[in-house]
Amino acid sequence: IAAWVVAGVALRYARGHDMSIARTVWSELRPFYLPAIAFDGFSDIASGDIFGWQALYDACMWDLERFATTFFPRRFTAPFCAMHRERFAEFPTRRTTFNWREAIASPRGSAKSTVITFLENIHAVCYGDDTTVYPQPPFHVLISSRAELSVEKVKEIGDEILLNQDLRRVYGDLRGEVHNQGHLFVRTGARLLAASPKSQVRGFLRRGQR
Repeated sequence: IAAWVVAGVALRYARGHDMSIARTVWSELRPFYLPAIAFDGFSDIASGDIFGWQALYDACMWDLERFATTFFPRRFTAPFCAMHRERFAEFPTRRTTFNWREAIASPRGSAKSTVITFLENIHAVCYGDDTTVYPQPPFHVLISSRAELSVEKVKEIGDEILLNQDLRRVYGDLRGEVHNQGHLFVRTGARLLAASPKSQVRGFLRRGQR
């Protein structure tokens, strides 16, 4: 019992710092704290404890729709369309298929950028060090028709990392080596870089991987 209490204190301290510490302790405590992972009854992140946050981390790992509605309710106010749900459903396949390539076309205003550029990239930032989802830390290059557009998209994700308190409670402080308007290199190892059609992207390396 004493060890359990000490571990609980360590988890509560870690929640404001590196959440990987909390997850390591949680992996040891999980068998003794099964009621905490009943996530469906957990609705208020602000009033939850570290065990509830870990359950939420696990629940959103492969569920992009839950990730979207839980952490970004102001962005996702309308019902998801068929294209979005198809995208969510195939997420595990995309993550476990090497050299996945695709092109997506849908009407203007169907939230392609919100779901794909914003949501999927910030998910990569949050889970970049979790090899269950991302065998290698993601290195994503965001390309728009003009450099300022792609910079704005990277900045938007960077702002969420700094200002979204629900995100910080569950994933900790994600800031890493680089945090500026057009380039994020975060604590989980994920990297986002803004570019334009005229940018030189050939030869970009991340830990020896192009």
